Amino acid sequence: MSSLWVNNETQIKQLIVRVNDLIEDDRRDDLIKLLNALHPANSALIIQFLHTKHIKYVVQNLISFLDPEIIAYLSDRIRHVIIQYLPNKQLANMIEKLDEKDALEILDDLSDDQLKEIMPVFTFENKKVFEAGLSFPETSAGRIMEYNFISMVVIRTVKQVKELLKQLKTDDFCNIIFVLDLQNKPIGTIELLLLLQAKDEQYLNEIMNTDIMSFNYLTDIQEVTYAFRTYDLNYLPIIDESEQMIGVICSANMINIVYEEAQNDYLNSVGLQSSDFYDNFLKSAKKRINWVFLSVAGGMLNLLFTNKYKMLLSQSPEIMVLIPLITNVNNVCMIQNATIIINALNDRQMVDINLKKVLFKETSISIINSTVLISLLILLLKILNFSYITIQISCMTFGISMIANACM
Repeated sequence: MSSLWVNNETQIKQLIVRVNDLIEDDRRDDLIKLLNALHPANSALIIQFLHTKHIKYVVQNLISFLDPEIIAYLSDRIRHVIIQYLPNKQLANMIEKLDEKDALEILDDLSDDQLKEIMPVFTFENKKVFEAGLSFPETSAGRIMEYNFISMVVIRTVKQVKELLKQLKTDDFCNIIFVLDLQNKPIGTIELLLLLQAKDEQYLNEIMNTDIMSFNYLTDIQEVTYAFRTYDLNYLPIIDESEQMIGVICSANMINIVYEEAQNDYLNSVGLQSSDFYDNFLKSAKKRINWVFLSVAGGMLNLLFTNKYKMLLSQSPEIMVLIPLITNVNNVCMIQNATIIINALNDRQMVDINLKKVLFKETSISIINSTVLISLLILLLKILNFSYITIQISCMTFGISMIANACM
């Protein structure tokens, strides 16, 4: 049965109100019918907006009847809350119905004690896959690869491959056949459509595409992302130390990875390691305090400057009016520089080779911008009849601050 996709904000609000009302009235059957009729992503979004006591109600009374994929779409914090309420056997049954990537993401959130308790509940096959997946570093290609893929030895004929494909009971793989040599190393690919059009007596090496790239399972996810974007890949074989193929990453899997990396880069630019949108206020305050201290340090520099020249400022108090202007412009310049640098690092446009060039460019931009802004500032101060010493100090502070921000 197809799921109902809801993208309209008004409809989402109405559904949240509806779910809250059904929980208050203890109408479990209607709740199950409603949440299962929606796409798992929509159901997860609704659950995230519920009060904690209502989330507990969903877990204790409904979770066994809901689509297991809902738990994969939940935010980390809400998922953690739900996991705490679930018995190990019930949680294991839900995890086994997810794909490997989502299952590993949930298992990675569990404590060591929880993992020890839940691992024996899995089937032998799944336990082996999960243990192997968790052994890979969190930011490695091995963590996001899929184990379901079609591979054929190069010596097979088209007819043999067609017969083998008929025996497959799953369609959960990339729409591609990976051709391996006799040592199980990937040497080419064949699209399923091309295979169907080929003659039965042809061998795979006659029709395969040899333009193939593969990565070790320990390769950092950022390198994988860069390869997909740079070379316009649709799939990427993952190999072990002996170069044998052990998994595959398809472009569909990379969409969330790219989104998460972009989100992390954006959060890092303001001093946050992760989003705290669903965290309680104490935890959010703890996450943000370091960046606030950094901002306070900048304010302290202004304070020291003001204190050092307090005699001069007492004679020309109009300078105090300009300090917030200088501070705000400097903050904007700093944010611009940080955003550009983070983006360049992410796209590998900034490396040791061109570091001096980047520094020279950013400094030059700051000099040009500060010159333009200082000229406008001088003009404005003259129109407002500020004293010469006020204009001199303001412009000097303004220019030095902008150039210093560029070098930071």
